[in-house]
Amino acid sequence: MNGPAGALVAVFGYNDGTIRPGTAYGTVASGIRRSTSAEFTSEDAYVLVDGAGTPRFPIRAGTDAASVANPLTEAEVRAVLEEAFAVLGRSRAQIRRPLDSRMQASISMVDTHGAILGVVRSPDGPIFGTDVSLQKARTAAFFSNRVAAPQMQAAGGAVAGYVQRVRSFLGDANALTGTFAFADRSGGNLSRPYFPDGEVGDVAGPLSVERPGQFSPFMTGLQTDLILPNLVEHLGFVISGGASADTPRGCTQLPDAPGGGKRIGNGIQIFPGSVPIYRGDELVGGIGVSGDGIDQDDMVSFLGLHNAGQRVGGSAMRGSISVPTASSSVSMAATCACAMSIAPSRRFSMIRARTSARGCDASGRLRPDGNRARGAGRIAARNASCRTRPGGGCRARRTARGRQ
Repeated sequence: MNGPAGALVAVFGYNDGTIRPGTAYGTVASGIRRSTSAEFTSEDAYVLVDGAGTPRFPIRAGTDAASVANPLTEAEVRAVLEEAFAVLGRSRAQIRRPLDSRMQASISMVDTHGAILGVVRSPDGPIFGTDVSLQKARTAAFFSNRVAAPQMQAAGGAVAGYVQRVRSFLGDANALTGTFAFADRSGGNLSRPYFPDGEVGDVAGPLSVERPGQFSPFMTGLQTDLILPNLVEHLGFVISGGASADTPRGCTQLPDAPGGGKRIGNGIQIFPGSVPIYRGDELVGGIGVSGDGIDQDDMVSFLGLHNAGQRVGGSAMRGSISVPTASSSVSMAATCACAMSIAPSRRFSMIRARTSARGCDASGRLRPDGNRARGAGRIAARNASCRTRPGGGCRARRTARGRQ
């Protein structure tokens, strides 16, 4: 009413200080448009595109033949994404009004090298979910990978120190070498500045800062240590107006995967909403979901993979581990792993960080009393991981019931 006050400030590399008109969402110019029937089966799906309208991340097979005996096929990737999107479309949102609104989110899938195998989103999924769902998928695949510890140690500096912290914390000298499968709920629990949740003490999770008092939104532990040098480089680039070199794409301190590229190309995520994918006892990828409440995101990633397995037959196993604390043994992993048989000799298994949704029975079918499944600890929010075994699924390593 009284005219503009002040002025926009130009930020090198971001904005020249001028006001520009907006771009209509869903148009090619916006970078997101409705998918065609050839790209994705659901009419309600949207994909990311370039300026010519070509999908940036079309569904494709795994690129990690150098590391995996039988990488994911394009058909398998499509099956998992379709089933996950179907669950998303039937789910009630946790964070939207009016109540009982439909869930909106993005779904990403990667192979063991962190390469993107497909990204799909619902019409009103938050834009940030594109990046975060990819972080979640890559995080689950990375921490479940046998090369996680070697790659972190090769990064050196603060990043390398987290390997021994995790091993000491879990009492497992082989942690982060593929022995355990980690969902993003797993890594998130280990990234808490106070462990376990709900107890304000002097113990931090091994992926968090060393002491709880050091935690801040800008210093969370491994999550920030992985990208801190890159952040400094980028700030130098912006402040210098381009005189200093910018940080390269794929901004983490980890070594490249075979063929180039980072397994964690856009940082890790410490919110639930992802699970690793196995063929038998071999890791083949990960799926991540972001855009709604973390329990809804978790449910879609788990049930999408589970239901894809049910289309071709599957099975279920359970297991858990525990971490001793000053007051009790905390059940870290009350998990339900469901296997997906692509052919008699091919099988996916998934490690579920159990949410308040439904569980699996002994045959792999969903059941409403999953929260009372055998081996389930009382502390559902502290679920972490379970040991994989040949033939798929997981077996119990240590079980304990924690105290809330």
